[in-house]
Amino acid sequence: SEGNRKAELWKYNIHNTYLQTLYMIGIPGLLVLMTILFTPLGFKHANPYWVFNLFFIIIGAIFMMIEAALQTQAGIVFYTFFSTLLAKIYYSKNSN
Repeated sequence: SEGNRKAELWKYNIHNTYLQTLYMIGIPGLLVLMTILFTPLGFKHANPYWVFNLFFIIIGAIFMMIEAALQTQAGIVFYTFFSTLLAKIYYSKNSN
């Protein structure tokens, strides 16, 4: 909206991914972020790497409380790489 363009929201860094998402795109965006982050916790722990998946989700969620990790390219690449890798392992073990 016009009010958001005047406020220049992109200049602010709250150093908290959850609050930053809430501030920039509102409650629907925060709900989507939380769904993306915590949905893998509901997966069955049948594969031998479920501990890595659990640690990755918990450490990532805690780190996102103290830094806006998904606001930088390094944070996006790190999170995307490991979440994709763990999802690939999960789905390849389930298809066998």
